[in-house]
Amino acid sequence: MHSHLPLRRTGLGSVVLLAIAAAVAVVLLLPATASSKKTPCPPPPRLDGPVFPKQGPPGTIVLFHGSKMSNVDELNFKGKHSFAWSMFEYLGNGWIETIVPPDAVTGPIVVNIECTAAQTQTFKVT
Repeated sequence: MHSHLPLRRTGLGSVVLLAIAAAVAVVLLLPATASSKKTPCPPPPRLDGPVFPKQGPPGTIVLFHGSKMSNVDELNFKGKHSFAWSMFEYLGNGWIETIVPPDAVTGPIVVNIECTAAQTQTFKVT
């Protein structure tokens, strides 16, 4: 004996909406299930030299040295309650050149590589 369930006709819009919802669910779940391996953070850069100059107004060119500096992603001047992002250039052999940004305040210069960071001694914005 066969049992028959009553079928309701749905409009094309309902079918499309259901397909979109299913696709969104798959996309949202993929990153969580695609790989259980996390990429470890690289070792942090090591700043092993002085900042030159140690102070200056916005617009001052600043140089400093460290190891693992060729992969720096981001550089900022860290204040007590703020970060002032700065353009920078890797010059080679561990040297970084940056310009003090207009919104910088006195504090260390922070270099970021992926999920690790290191900071210099305090740079005084005059």
